[in-house]
Amino acid sequence: TGGLDTTAASGTNIAGIVATTDTQMDLGATTMGAASTLRSGSAAINVASITDGASNFALSLGGGAGQTGTITLTGNVTVDTLTTFGTNYAITMSGAANTFDTNVNFLNTGLVTLGGAAGTETFAFNGGLAFGGNAASSVGAIITSSADVIDFGTGGVTLFGDTSVNSNGANITFGDTVEVTANNTQSLTVNAGAANTITFAGDVGTPALQLSALTIVAALSVTYGGDVYVAGGANYGNVVLTGNQTFTTGGTATFGTVDGATFNMGIVAADLALTGNITNVGTLTIENIAAAGAITLMAAGGLAIETQAEWNFIQPTVTSVVLGNTSNYDGAITVASAWTNNSAVTVDFLSGGTGEFNIDGAITGTGSLTVNGSGNSTNINADATLAFFIINDSVVVEGGVTRTLTATGALGIVIDATGFADGISADVASTNLSLVTTAAGGVITLTGDLTNIGGAFLNDLSLSGTVAQITDATITASGQISGALLVSNADTFAISTQSGTIGATTITAASFSATGTVSTALTNDSIIVTTGDIFFGGTLDSTAGGEDLTLTAGTGDITFTGAVGTGVGSGTELGVITINSARNVLASSTITAASFNQVAGTGTTTFSGAQTYIIGGLTVTNTAITLNSTVDTQTAALGGVVTLNATAGLLTIGALGDITSDGAVNLTGSTGISTGGDVTTSNAVVNYNSATTMTGAITLNSGGGNIKFFSTLAGGNSDLTIAAGTAAGTTTFTGAVSGMGDGTGAAITL
Repeated sequence: TGGLDTTAASGTNIAGIVATTDTQMDLGATTMGAASTLRSGSAAINVASITDGASNFALSLGGGAGQTGTITLTGNVTVDTLTTFGTNYAITMSGAANTFDTNVNFLNTGLVTLGGAAGTETFAFNGGLAFGGNAASSVGAIITSSADVIDFGTGGVTLFGDTSVNSNGANITFGDTVEVTANNTQSLTVNAGAANTITFAGDVGTPALQLSALTIVAALSVTYGGDVYVAGGANYGNVVLTGNQTFTTGGTATFGTVDGATFNMGIVAADLALTGNITNVGTLTIENIAAAGAITLMAAGGLAIETQAEWNFIQPTVTSVVLGNTSNYDGAITVASAWTNNSAVTVDFLSGGTGEFNIDGAITGTGSLTVNGSGNSTNINADATLAFFIINDSVVVEGGVTRTLTATGALGIVIDATGFADGISADVASTNLSLVTTAAGGVITLTGDLTNIGGAFLNDLSLSGTVAQITDATITASGQISGALLVSNADTFAISTQSGTIGATTITAASFSATGTVSTALTNDSIIVTTGDIFFGGTLDSTAGGEDLTLTAGTGDITFTGAVGTGVGSGTELGVITINSARNVLASSTITAASFNQVAGTGTTTFSGAQTYIIGGLTVTNTAITLNSTVDTQTAALGGVVTLNATAGLLTIGALGDITSDGAVNLTGSTGISTGGDVTTSNAVVNYNSATTMTGAITLNSGGGNIKFFSTLAGGNSDLTIAAGTAAGTTTFTGAVSGMGDGTGAAITL
């Protein structure tokens, strides 16, 4: 009862039960002569070392009325069997070499400490190791078994030294968390053999206290039940997920196979090595642990997936792959060389940061690409063909050649640089961007300012479909391109310009073409400025009714192939159509708009379809003008005028070119007027300002307005009927009237 101390002796031999009553026991180097028990109640037991020699004896620690005092074995422990009891006491073993011939099951519930800070102490649990009392353990040691299960229970393991656990061919389980006492100081190496499993039921490390290294030497699979934090490199083995988990690694993260069990998986590392198939993962997120660190595909550099073979470990059962993040990632993600991508890939950056996405290698495959950019930008220096592209970023097209994005799926191509001042540009002159869809129903949408901030304006910008027509092509932009703006094989094409850093609401290009049967819709007032042709191959409408369209073609031609506006009151009629300059202007179908105003021209303006104007009427100035169908500015009765001025050629009005106007009608042809069309006004003047030749019978009805021929009138053996009104309105012939016919059927009727 007064305690026991044998440390001064040269050695201590025990056999049977050695007990004190709540008083401390201190034993020197101890040899067992039989199965022995050490117990001290609430007091501590300290043993320098203990062995059963050449025999096979059992050592029991605790028991009796209930051990609560700490038991510490500072030297080697070599026994056949170690037995503990289910009370709350701690056991510490720190000897350099410890051997147990049969299974050791720690039933005590107090802390179990194995090893030392150096992590060189060895523990051979030749019958296996268990923690039946689910005590917490503190470990810094080399722990082995002889192909027997090692199970640390659910008390959690804290590493205070480098630790190695090797079962030599049996399962190993960490039933709760694995933690360390100092950040980037303690490592863990685990080896279960190639046919056996390793289980981590909880987190391994914490964000603040990370393992220095984690190495899985061999295992059939490694099940992770929580997140993993390793400051250095980590070999995670063949991974099985049991939840949404993240593996954080300050060095290279190496993975064998991964079975995600449909959970999400995050990899945050300085570098990455994939060596086995990754399957059944929801979203696989790959991030560089450094916020500004690089992520490289198809080459070395930063966190790298260096080869196509390595990328192909990401199997089709991975739902999506995310590179980077939107919370703090500010580095560069680069496709360095040819890459085949069959996955749904998203690249994420901190918006407003300096991160950039570089396409330096050609991309092909059945996958897709989404960019949530920083605004710094997406640099396209190679062609890419995928199911679809969504790029929310500024864009710089590089190389002085044509770069092509081809979408094979219906989601098509969406480029949105809204809010990014750099907009959409090129790095050098003569750089073209071609956006192509090959699937029926594909869409192409481009939004943002067209700038030269990347170094130059784009030369040509092309939106086109191949096998099938684009369902919808949309440009919402302002700014300039140096070459042609081309849209082909689209069901609809929407132009919407918005204020940007380059002048008002203008798209400037060498030419513009919406070819085939492309239907174009204005979603805002729009201005297109070119030095070449402007071509609308299909219908041209307004989405809300009343959007203005201003066209400047310089010496180029302007062609409207399909109907412009659907009809009065349809909600798709255009606002003011203004042509500032052009050579030839051709409107092959109907026009419904607020007004049509051509300021200047150097060729011929031809109208082949019926025109209806709601407010401002029709005003055309060009070298020559041809009117082959009706003009109506009277239906809406808001004062629309008709002014046709052929400045250096003939004004030709066909037999179907009847004019019904709510305002004045002024007709001028520098080389004459050739007309077969009637004119009707609502009490407004009708003026033929040039020599006029009739090509058929015509009727002029001014409803009270004056009618005047300011030059000669040649009848062409046709009838002329004039109704200037009985109460007001006069008809004046200033020049000679001739050729009204020399027989019956030719007359002037007033």
